[in-house]
Amino acid sequence: MQAGNELTYAKVITKMMTFDEHINGTLKHDWMSHEGYPDELIYFPSSTYGIDANRTFEYAGLVVFSDFELTRRPNYCNMSQGLGECLNGRCYRLSKRCDYYRDCEDGTDEAGCYYENSTELALFRKFRFNRVQRQYENVWVWKDVNIGPHGRYIFNVDVPARPAHWMVSAFSMSPTLGFGMLNKAIDYVGVLPFFINVEMPTICMQAQVSY
Repeated sequence: MQAGNELTYAKVITKMMTFDEHINGTLKHDWMSHEGYPDELIYFPSSTYGIDANRTFEYAGLVVFSDFELTRRPNYCNMSQGLGECLNGRCYRLSKRCDYYRDCEDGTDEAGCYYENSTELALFRKFRFNRVQRQYENVWVWKDVNIGPHGRYIFNVDVPARPAHWMVSAFSMSPTLGFGMLNKAIDYVGVLPFFINVEMPTICMQAQVSY
């Protein structure tokens, strides 16, 4: 998993969150595995940090139609000049947003940032083990089937002779139920309890000893 082209439950939920209005009342925590297992994701709902009535509705993704005045705290930070507003009223330069350093005392400039170094993680997985057998002599499992009205489908997959470690995931598309997938991938280890590879020359002379 985590090859960049897989579908996992965490990736789908994260992408679906981008379809909604940008709100800051949901805290997200995800776990990334060094062994290449699928990411685990959990959300913690919380109250937004709207500092006035106007931004409270804005952060909740609501559009209000009312003849009542929705007050908004005066903002003295001009965005056209490259300045953003901290929650305490101070300004910071937008070029310093998400730079791993808090320019605002309350950390507004680092809120909602996505920090991930995929390059270092890919290099770690690439060079941490012997790739001779595990990457080049394996079998890629991919099945595209039409389940039909029965709701199930059984098929067979040949297990490679070499020891294989598979993370089996599945997703489906239904005209009535929409998109669905496994919440957690199935871990399959195709290592036999005992196996041996025997090699010998195709032709040899009598009393010949090979080393």
